[in-house]
Amino acid sequence: MVRMKFWGFVLIVGLCRCSSSTDKVSDVPAITIDPDQPKMTVGETARCFTNDRLVVLRGAMLNRIDRIMDWGDRFVVFDRGGQQTVIFDTTGNCIARIKRLGKGPGEYIQVGSCAIDPTRGELVLYADQPGKLLWFDRNGKFLREKRISECFFEFVYAGGYLYAVNCGDGMEMAEMTITRINSAGEKIEQLPYLLSDLPSASGERWLFTNGTTVWLSRPFDYTVYMLNDDTGEFEPRYKLDLGRAILPEERIRRIGENGLSRIREDGFAFHVTNVGCVGNYLFLSGIDRMGLGYMIDMKSDSVRKLGIVPLFGASNCGVGGYTLLENQNRRIVRQIPATALEYWSEELKNKGERNAVLDSVLAVNAEGMNPVLLFQEVK
Repeated sequence: MVRMKFWGFVLIVGLCRCSSSTDKVSDVPAITIDPDQPKMTVGETARCFTNDRLVVLRGAMLNRIDRIMDWGDRFVVFDRGGQQTVIFDTTGNCIARIKRLGKGPGEYIQVGSCAIDPTRGELVLYADQPGKLLWFDRNGKFLREKRISECFFEFVYAGGYLYAVNCGDGMEMAEMTITRINSAGEKIEQLPYLLSDLPSASGERWLFTNGTTVWLSRPFDYTVYMLNDDTGEFEPRYKLDLGRAILPEERIRRIGENGLSRIREDGFAFHVTNVGCVGNYLFLSGIDRMGLGYMIDMKSDSVRKLGIVPLFGASNCGVGGYTLLENQNRRIVRQIPATALEYWSEELKNKGERNAVLDSVLAVNAEGMNPVLLFQEVK
């Protein structure tokens, strides 16, 4: 089986080919996203995102932060590149680092995803080499495991079930469906096929949950889906009009000839990523020409383009983009790269200036050189 993953910050577009939902797509709100609309001003950003809290991560060195999950008095960071999952307290101190490489009980060669089971208070990891689910407690202690034959790209936990994106078989996406799994790791049912006859490609994230609602975005699809708890199916919630960034059908069919890198170069979008709701807003990430992402007011369907968040009271310091904080409904996270902190500090020194807050963050972060997290509440 060949599995191809293409990572990057990209937005969802393409063809809607959902056999169970096609008839419903025309009934959902159509949202126009204009890549040329102005970004939120600094004042607008300050009014929308409040109660800033900087957190320096200590006690573990991270390769890259792929996911952050709220867990009450702690949070979990999934680092796919570093093949580790780290549990931190709310101040950034490491509680446990799970990196159990091997072939024995509780060990893995490669880990692909993780999720929190809020009903049982357990952390679940999916290892695709070998294929198994592994359960850990809130302090990172290994509890049990279950061998599985399924191949997953990622999963989330909601309503007592894991919802997992299945890997496609070969170059076709016909088998990239959603499997629902109970707390014991037993497959309950496979939701209807979502795509057919399309090339194998994946963006950053397919699934997101704030603990109550699950959102789904798919490659080559204009539509964002939300899980219907009663039916267990993903139903259309928004249809997106991305204007000139829409990928024409003939280009989709020729992806094998041109490659996804050429599609990005030409400014087309093939997958909305980091789609999830926080409060009354639905967040969407985008490719570079789409800016730093968007937020849709789900009451009015109005769209805002995200801007830069100023930092440390310094004119040269600011961060854009966002990371969704899973399993909660109030906050987002901004990642501040360690290299950016050093660059800003050096730039100020060259001007003969200093910033006490920036210097203190740099000093505390010197041990791990991890991204510093900025937690913000969404009003």
